[in-house]
Amino acid sequence: MGFVLTQHSLDVSSPVPREILTYSDGDASFTLYVEALNGRTIAEGYAFAGSNLVLGQSMTHDGEQMFVTLVGQLSLAQGEQVASSVVSLGTQ
Repeated sequence: MGFVLTQHSLDVSSPVPREILTYSDGDASFTLYVEALNGRTIAEGYAFAGSNLVLGQSMTHDGEQMFVTLVGQLSLAQGEQVASSVVSLGTQ
């Protein structure tokens, strides 16, 4: 069946709002945090915390620099594929 969006919200509690999207396939899940960089520099990279991948990656969407953080039960290859295919819902 694949992963489906189970929750979507907008966190406006910090100076830079970010979208929070959670996906699940019934067995595994992951959450994406998408935010504008607004001139900031955030280090990219990945680490595993137990079985959870934590991946941070910069991207450009509609000319705007964004940062995607993925946390979840994915392999590094899956996480990179998901993070590189993100389109911010806030700009649609």
